This record gives sequence, C-alpha cells and structure tokens, in this order.
Amino acid sequence: MEILNSLIFSLDFPFSLLIQFGAMLLLGLLSYYRKWLNVSGALAAIFVGICILWCMKLQGFVILLYFFAMANLFSRLSKKHNIFIDTTLEKKGNQRDGIQVLANGGLACLGAILYLTSSTVTGILIFSASMAEAISDTLAGDVGRFSPHQPFSIRTHLPVKKGLSGGVTFLGLLAGLLSSGSVALLTILFFKCKASAVCFTVITFSGFIGCIVDSFLGAYYQIHYWDESSSSITEKEKDSITGEKNEFVRGLKWMDNDMVNFISNLVAVIIASAFGFFL
Repeated sequence: MEILNSLIFSLDFPFSLLIQFGAMLLLGLLSYYRKWLNVSGALAAIFVGICILWCMKLQGFVILLYFFAMANLFSRLSKKHNIFIDTTLEKKGNQRDGIQVLANGGLACLGAILYLTSSTVTGILIFSASMAEAISDTLAGDVGRFSPHQPFSIRTHLPVKKGLSGGVTFLGLLAGLLSSGSVALLTILFFKCKASAVCFTVITFSGFIGCIVDSFLGAYYQIHYWDESSSSITEKEKDSITGEKNEFVRGLKWMDNDMVNFISNLVAVIIASAFGFFL
C-alpha cells in the first residue's frame, strides 16, 4: 500500500488530484449505473472519496471502500434470497442520494481533514468512529433482515414490520457490533495508534453506540405518517399511489431518516473525540 501511495502522491499537482478524481469518477459512474446511487448521491460520493483519499491516503480510502462494499453486498444478498422488505415504509427508495451520502460520510471527511492538518489521533478516531457508526447502522439493518424473528420496536418492544425505523433484531445488533469492530481493526492495522487496544475499544464502542442511538431516535423522534392505502405506518409524507399527503402520526417534523443518520453519526464522533482528547 505504501508503494501505491508513493506512486500516486509523489506526482506534482495537479496530476495527483486528476488521478484521484478520475478514479472516483469511475466509481461514481459505476454506482450510478448499478443503481446504488442516484445522480446527487454519485456526486456526493465522488466528493467524499476524493476528500478521504487526499487526506488519509489509500489507508482511509480502503476503509471507505470496505463500508461501501459491505453495504451493497448485504443489500444484494437480501434481494437474492427474496427477503421481503416493505419498501413502502421508507421515505426513499433503494438508491442513496446526496443527503444520505453526506449524512454518513460528511463527518468522516471532517476527521480526515483534521488528520491531514494536525496528524493527531483525534482525527483518526473521528474518521473511524464515523465510518464505524455508518457500517454498524447499515449492517444492523441489512443483516437483521435475515433474522428468523420479527423485529421489535425499541420503544414499545412490540413486533414491527421489517424496514420500519426503530425496529431491531438481536441478529442485527450483533452484526452492528461486529461490523463496528471490523472498522476498528482495520484502523489499528492501517494507522499508528499509541494505544492500539484503547483505540480499538473506543472506535468499536463509539460506532455501536451511534447505531443504538439511530434506533432510539427512529423509534421516538423520527417523523412517521399513516398511509391510508396500505393501512400502515410509513416514513413517506405522500401516498406513493395517490400522491395525497399522509396523516402525521408521531415524531418531530424535521427529524427525517437523514437527520437521524447525521445525529447518530455525530454522537459517535463526539464520543470518539472525547476519548481522543485524553489520548
């Protein structure tokens, strides 16, 4: 990896940046072609990718690719095994848009920039905690779909439909914890931390707590509506068939899924930053 870093980043400006932009453009076009991202999502992913690649070299970029690959892998596996997900519950479709990408990767960029400018462990922890929370939340939902048991609401403890915010499974929570730990493991392998065991624990703990916060916010504060057509709770403001506005049921009107993702990611970053201050 160091050899590739030397080849890419030893080039004079702007050639190094052009190579990075070209690589991210290809990945963005591939993601759009495979319908993983829409146009705004692909553009946001290109921005996030260049930022992390420029600031944290290939080590940080590999962690970003790891998150992206795992998220799409389990999404495809659930479709391949015909796992039923009521997509009418979700505000947006399967394609991630720019807001979703930035909600999961914006704070990681902040950590990458801090690492570039200060070379402190705090920058590494912010970046990795953000990535750990993103993959923990994503895989908790995707792997949880394979659970033989119905998800239960973290608020009411009653069974809920798969795909509804605030619903959790024990299998999903285990996947969230392990995936957060996997990002922590990659971090201590790729970056020099003075206290590797402490860094591993901080990143794993921060990412998983962020995942729990995501479910908590989704259950208690995320906006939900009543869809008369399907006679069910939904995150969609308008009926997908008639186009009429659905009836507001509960939550804060400004707390949609993107805001929940951002706040959860922010909580993970704040926890990691607090430990980074002492390290």
